[in-house]
Amino acid sequence: MPNWCDLPLELLELISKKLAFIDKVRFKSVCSCWKSAAESYTSSPNYTPAPEAPWLMVPLPPDHQRVQTGDKDAHYFWFFSLTEKKFHKIKTSFEGFHYPHVTYVGSSHGWLAICDLSKAMVYLLNPVSGSRIDLPSISTLPNIVEGCNPRVFRVVPSSDPSRNKKFFIVVKYWSPHSKLAFCKNGDEKWTYLLGGGRLCFTFHKGHLYALRKEILEVWDLGGTYPMKTVDFRHGLGPVVTGMNFLESTVVNTVDSLGELYLFGKRIGCGKTISKEDFHIYKLNFTAKEWEKVECLNDQAIFCDHFCNPAEGVMLLSTRNLPELEENSIYFSDWGKYEVSKWRKYEVSGLLFSLESQVTKEYSNFRWMRVAQPYVWIVPNPW
Repeated sequence: MPNWCDLPLELLELISKKLAFIDKVRFKSVCSCWKSAAESYTSSPNYTPAPEAPWLMVPLPPDHQRVQTGDKDAHYFWFFSLTEKKFHKIKTSFEGFHYPHVTYVGSSHGWLAICDLSKAMVYLLNPVSGSRIDLPSISTLPNIVEGCNPRVFRVVPSSDPSRNKKFFIVVKYWSPHSKLAFCKNGDEKWTYLLGGGRLCFTFHKGHLYALRKEILEVWDLGGTYPMKTVDFRHGLGPVVTGMNFLESTVVNTVDSLGELYLFGKRIGCGKTISKEDFHIYKLNFTAKEWEKVECLNDQAIFCDHFCNPAEGVMLLSTRNLPELEENSIYFSDWGKYEVSKWRKYEVSGLLFSLESQVTKEYSNFRWMRVAQPYVWIVPNPW
């Protein structure tokens, strides 16, 4: 009887290359030989990840009562696949992380950034593979005002931790004002970068882009010391602050397809959406100014109910993902209803077309007392 473990490595790598995402996860779980073949293929310099539609992470309520009664789903998190229109549940990656001590502060390259206040620690976690990277302790954040506990808002790696171990991590935190700090993978403490104003940031082509009220700064973190290479006034102060434009607008930079985008969504608009509730700009690098975007063409934006940058705002090409609708914005809206003594939430997955300006529902979820956010994540099996 043939032994499947004895298949040639080259053949296993070829099979791995042809598999859809969820099949790659199953493939690497067969045996150690198949797992090695998959990892060998992804670590090669010629490897290019296939386009993947994002999953929406839908957490079940982490009620202590459910855990104590042995509820088999108490430690699971569920991921809704837009491609398959069904849920996948994952357990082991989240063991040891418990609400209310844990918050999600980032989603990038298929990795979640998790802040555990009970341990004063920040982690990068791949919820699919279970891989985890420990970042410096919150206690090492610089320029903390005495008596003011720092609050971590967002954590972003400069590149995919699955493929490149030489990456930077930037953290946005508050104490008592917004600040940015960074570290290299493996550092034991954070290094102060800048502060003040309303900050949002992203990595783009290896550089850090930090957006303030009136100024966009570009930083190179690769040298002995961080160096600001460019800064210029961008003319979108009212949009960034949200004070004079839309009171509750949240703005986030999105690195996609070689372009840099600025995106905002008015909070509280619910299912009654118009084109004016979204604000999209693209950076003209030559003119050093933001240009308003009226049409996304073959792209789609994914954001949560509050357009929280910590919860996975992203812009993706739909060119190789026919299951996604182009020139559209995927977001969520929620309302609450009562069942017995429990407060439940009805969360609607909504899709707004910029062309037709019509909103439709792509899914509907009902869960008890959801305490954590719904997070978009592009699944990464490695």
